Amino acid sequence: MNSVLADGAVPKKLVLLLPWTSYLDVHLKKDTGLFPVYFAKEYNIKTEIVFFDGGHPLTTKETSHRGVAIKKLPLPQGIDGVPRLRNPVKFLRFLLAVCKYIKQESRSISHIMLFHATYYSMFLCVYIKTWFPHIKTYVKMDAGFEGAAGAVNNKFSAGSIMLRIVLANASLVTCESKKAAELFKTTRAFSKIQYAPNGIADEL
Repeated sequence: MNSVLADGAVPKKLVLLLPWTSYLDVHLKKDTGLFPVYFAKEYNIKTEIVFFDGGHPLTTKETSHRGVAIKKLPLPQGIDGVPRLRNPVKFLRFLLAVCKYIKQESRSISHIMLFHATYYSMFLCVYIKTWFPHIKTYVKMDAGFEGAAGAVNNKFSAGSIMLRIVLANASLVTCESKKAAELFKTTRAFSKIQYAPNGIADEL
């Protein structure tokens, strides 16, 4: 991440963009809360956690966490959860809502972090690189060794193709398993994936 955040350009704002419909207090104690705090302190960059408010009763009421702003976006009408690709109409409506936020805030954002290599991450990486190339995108995967082996050994599988598209458009992609990262490094297609373990020192 150092090569992405400390590249000589003046950072404006890093957004952890979550295409989720809830964000609980427990998430603040996990990587979805700890990584933004770490980046804010380590690189002195304004940082926000952004998600969609689906009305979950346990959604955090916090508006900031250890110097990191927490922003809730309104959920598109008619959507009550994160739509899957098998429901293409709702999936597209939700994706467009995420893209609308990026477009509206693009001038103030220099970095976007996404969790997991999903179809949302794939489309968002392509969208950001195509329309807002000044924004650098970091995708933090949770791929284990079995998932890595599936992508490496089945290059025509949906997951393998999706990951290659993510890699072609993101500035940085990491996985939390050292064994998986080592396996990825053995192939040219996935050699750019770096190892980044879970967890950030809490004393930060």
